[in-house]
Amino acid sequence: MSRKILDVKGVNKSFAGLKALNEVVFDAVEGETHAIIGPNGAGKSTFINIISGLLDPDGGSFKLNGRSFKPKNRMESLDLGVALASQELSLIDNLSVAENIFLSTLPTKNYKIDDRELRKKAKELLDLVGLEQSLLEVPAGNLSLAEKQLVELAKSLSLPIDRTSLLILDEPTAALNSFQADRLHNILLDRVKKGVSILYVSHRLEDVLFVCDEVSVLHEGEIKFTSN
Repeated sequence: MSRKILDVKGVNKSFAGLKALNEVVFDAVEGETHAIIGPNGAGKSTFINIISGLLDPDGGSFKLNGRSFKPKNRMESLDLGVALASQELSLIDNLSVAENIFLSTLPTKNYKIDDRELRKKAKELLDLVGLEQSLLEVPAGNLSLAEKQLVELAKSLSLPIDRTSLLILDEPTAALNSFQADRLHNILLDRVKKGVSILYVSHRLEDVLFVCDEVSVLHEGEIKFTSN
C-alpha cells in the first residue's frame, strides 16, 4: 500500500467573509504526481500557499509524513521538506542567479557561506533545467520571463532529494516553450522515481495528463472530483 506523504482533512480558509476553501480533503502519495486543476479563483493558490507556510488556515488538519504539519512560515515548511516553485516568482532582481537559487538553502562551511560550493551546485542546477552557466552571476532582473521561471524551478530543486518530501509546482510551464516543458517533465519523472511526491498545479491539461498519476478538480473552494 502506498504511503501518504501529505494528508489534508477539512481545511477551510476565508477572506473578508468569503470562503476560499471549504472542507478540503486531499492527499499526496509517496513517489506520485498529483495534479490540482480548476478555474481562476477556485482556491488553488490559497491551498498551496497554506501548505507552503505562506498563509494560515482557518481550520482543518494537516499531516506530513504521518506527523502533524502546520508551518508558521515558508522557512519552516522548507525545513520540513516542502519545496515550492511559485507562479508568483520569488526571485530578487538585484541578486545574481546563483544567489537566488540558494537564497533559502545556502551551502555553508564553518557557519559561513561556502561560495565555491554555491557556484558548483548552482552550475549543476542550471545544467539540469537547461540554462547557460554564463547566467550564473547575472542579476535576476536582467532575465527573460522564461529564464526567470527556470531559475524559480532550479531554486525549488535546490533542496536535496533526500530532504524533499513534497515538491509543489504552481503553473510551472506557463512561460516555457514545448522543449523546455518536456525537459521539466523529465526532471519530475526522475524525482518521482526517487520517491519524491509532487503537487502539480496547472491549466495545461496536456501537461497534466502526461506527467500526473492523479488529478483533483478544485472548484469554488471544494475538491469536486479526484481521478487516477
